[in-house]
Amino acid sequence: MPVRSGEMVLLALAGKKKVKLYSPPRVGILVTGEEVVNIEEDPGHGKIRNTNGYMLVGQTKEKGGIPYFLGLAGDSIKEIAGVIEKNLPHLDVVVTTGGAGGGDFDLIEEVFSSLGASILFRQLFIKPGHFTLGACKKDKLFLGLSGSPAGVFVSFELLAAPLLRRMQGLKGDEKNLEEARLKGYIKGPFPQDSYLKGVSYLEKGALKVEAKRAGITSFAGVNTLIYIPRGKGPFQEGDRVRVIPLKGFTG
Repeated sequence: MPVRSGEMVLLALAGKKKVKLYSPPRVGILVTGEEVVNIEEDPGHGKIRNTNGYMLVGQTKEKGGIPYFLGLAGDSIKEIAGVIEKNLPHLDVVVTTGGAGGGDFDLIEEVFSSLGASILFRQLFIKPGHFTLGACKKDKLFLGLSGSPAGVFVSFELLAAPLLRRMQGLKGDEKNLEEARLKGYIKGPFPQDSYLKGVSYLEKGALKVEAKRAGITSFAGVNTLIYIPRGKGPFQEGDRVRVIPLKGFTG
């Protein structure tokens, strides 16, 4: 747990002048893709603003890590690898977005390999976040996330968040499933394990959840992932669904 003023009181009471602490994990965040521009720029036709980078900085802070935004990089193995290699000595984890699929400009697997990292996995049977890469090199960990904001958000919460907790000496398993009553409707069945953005809240002592619609504007207020096992659905108003809390519920 973090050592705050209350914990300091107990340590002083126990006569502990020095204690061993975990350093917050240092997370490098690199956004790739020729189509991504800085947020102060007019994106123009075929371009998008750098939303993923800012989202990952926020998620890293929420999980107790120290984010280092490494900037934007084009679709170039040399450029991407150069940025990572330059910053790697002072990082514990590297997270990239974009280039994790199987297309002509999906270069992240080759980038990680060129840096001497061993590829641990290439895809996950989930949606969103199917195109996700994992790799390691000695004590350095690499996550290559898709360019989709929803995929980035879900993959970070399912993979990076437990990892960062473990690196701080905390329990790493954040996939604590709760049951909630659904408000609204969810279509189905789903061909893959699916994680939908949702808002959970307490109503008369009962936990309820409402699924957020697709689209980047629906991220505001999200405090839950709704877990839908493959083959399940549809779900009607009042049905029980399983949820993964991300932040405090609203009452």
